[in-house]
Amino acid sequence: MIMETFDDMRARARAALKLCAEIGANGQAILCTHHAHLAELARDGIPGVGIVDMPE
Repeated sequence: MIMETFDDMRARARAALKLCAEIGANGQAILCTHHAHLAELARDGIPGVGIVDMPE
């Protein structure tokens, strides 16, 4: 899923993360991003989400 133009205050990013969570409920969904705000939205909106922070 390409979320390049989604900002953290828009419903689009939240809706896309919700879709990832729905996919993950039936399989495995992996989202790679360097945007910290997307990781925070995932933490806030997806119960039990696993996030791996990679070292710089």
